Amino acid sequence: MYFNNHSLLLFLNHENMESAGSYFFLSCSGESREESENSNPTNTSDVSSVKQGAGSGQMLSHQSCFADNQLSYSVYYPTSFSEHANFPVLILFDPHADGDLPLNLYKSLADKYGFILLSSSDSKNGNSAERTAAILQGMMAQVSHLQKADTSLIFCGGFSGGARVAAMLGLAPSGIKAIVVCGAGIPQGTWQGIPPHLIVAIAGNRDMNLSETIRFQVQDQRLQSRYQLIRFDGGHSWPPQKQMEQAFIAFKSIAQRDRMEDADLPCW
Repeated sequence: MYFNNHSLLLFLNHENMESAGSYFFLSCSGESREESENSNPTNTSDVSSVKQGAGSGQMLSHQSCFADNQLSYSVYYPTSFSEHANFPVLILFDPHADGDLPLNLYKSLADKYGFILLSSSDSKNGNSAERTAAILQGMMAQVSHLQKADTSLIFCGGFSGGARVAAMLGLAPSGIKAIVVCGAGIPQGTWQGIPPHLIVAIAGNRDMNLSETIRFQVQDQRLQSRYQLIRFDGGHSWPPQKQMEQAFIAFKSIAQRDRMEDADLPCW
């Protein structure tokens, strides 16, 4: 799956995006690093940037993107990883360009449901539209260069400003199967059809952006029925595993359905 900066920028400037205003590229209500309730559970400052081969249960940090070596990513391969099957990919975006953080938070879910996790180390609040489009292009191109990644089964998600970036990617003509937005909503008028097959919104009861997730509406009831809102007892943060697991369950169901429709693909 590959598309270019131009197509993303055209989507951003499309008339359907006018209602989004500055939604995608502004920082979230002036949020600072300290205001996010999560902190990185692992110090990654000493992680080697040398590219390594994939392995079961292996996490690789600060890898250079194949399409643009000025961009970097982190990737996690589930414990079920093998050379005999292809795996769906979930691309995640942190609002502070911490590529390791969401992988550390959700790698146990990746193990349980058989997903490769890919996360940008460049996407962050305050990036320009052009910069964000280049990052998204690089991340999508990278999927095809990950070992045993199923390029027909790509999902995306993010937290806060990262959720807004994920929404841009998932709602553009990118072929993304489903989206999970955490701590941010989807602007009205931007979901025009399938794919994505599903949007999962997760927010804490004290999240400053909770109202965005509650008031989301689309005129097409077929799409509205594919919007799932999950709340948890907390503030503005990446969600706990218990709530995030609901997105993994739904995404796994979509992936299994698509694989059943293509009997030639090996199951993982």
